[in-house]
Amino acid sequence: MKRRINILVGLLVVQAVFFVLLNYRDSRSSVATKAEALLSLDFDKTDKVLIEETNKKVELTKKDGKWILPTLFNFPAASEKVTQALKKLVEEKRSFPVGNTKMAAKQFEVTDEKFERKLTFFAGDKAQTTLYLGNSPSFHKIYARVDQDEKTYSIEFNAFDAPTNAKDWADHDIYKFDRSKVAQIKFRDFSLTRDGANFVVAGLTADEATNATEVDAFISKLSNPYFEEVLATGTYETGPQILEYAVANDDKTEHKFTYFEMKTDPKSPTPAAKNDKGPAPKKDEAEFAVLKVSEWPYFFKVRKARVDEFAKMQRSTFLKKKTEGEAPKPDLKEAGQLKVPGPG
Repeated sequence: MKRRINILVGLLVVQAVFFVLLNYRDSRSSVATKAEALLSLDFDKTDKVLIEETNKKVELTKKDGKWILPTLFNFPAASEKVTQALKKLVEEKRSFPVGNTKMAAKQFEVTDEKFERKLTFFAGDKAQTTLYLGNSPSFHKIYARVDQDEKTYSIEFNAFDAPTNAKDWADHDIYKFDRSKVAQIKFRDFSLTRDGANFVVAGLTADEATNATEVDAFISKLSNPYFEEVLATGTYETGPQILEYAVANDDKTEHKFTYFEMKTDPKSPTPAAKNDKGPAPKKDEAEFAVLKVSEWPYFFKVRKARVDEFAKMQRSTFLKKKTEGEAPKPDLKEAGQLKVPGPG
């Protein structure tokens, strides 16, 4: 009888423990659900964010509903990237703090004296709040503390998601063209004209056909030549022209892409040439070129290897012999060819 009572008491204890654990879990879930936002601000009213690290900072400013980079000639920022990074921080909730004191904040490197990133959010000229991001406890985690609050939290974020180089926020799709709206791509001695969903070489003869594989690969590279940096706006001193081509759209607008040799500072040191054959080209001259796109006031620094690849393209590159039974393509006349100098 006594043994049975002990068993029943034991079962009651186990049930009581389960009841407490379940209620504790539910209470934590309820707290998490009702957790306050980490940052107390109205993101829709935020029109400037200053991101700082040691000896480096970048400013993002919203103008006419779009983010720009004032320190980079007011160049457009990649709006989606800006919004995703900032809204992730704004929407972050306060979890249970990992530290509650100023001493803990110093340990986690989230103070005004030491931090990985310091983000100040503005509405007009007034600072709404400041967020300090410190060291990282684990992958995709970082310690965070809001100004005027001694508590430190661990949030899901990376310091590199808030870079302090303006070029890392730049919109690299600024001059990317939509091939579905392109009517013709015109080079010095050949053109590619849209025929339905595809592009064909203009002026095909009876025994010529378009090599669709070569054309598609070429247009993919051509549609958005990647730039390394924004060099200037307005005017910029360049070297000789390397290449020019035009992209004409269905709406009759035409965009010219012009590439130039990069002109380096003659006072800058030049490395010694191999075999004593004269001065070697400076690094920027050898590796980079300058791009100017007609509708934008900016000059871009691009890889010269890609420019040289474009410049070597010839009409024959995109041709193949017509196979027996292949339907003939209409003879699309070449129009508006650009007369520009080739490489060299």
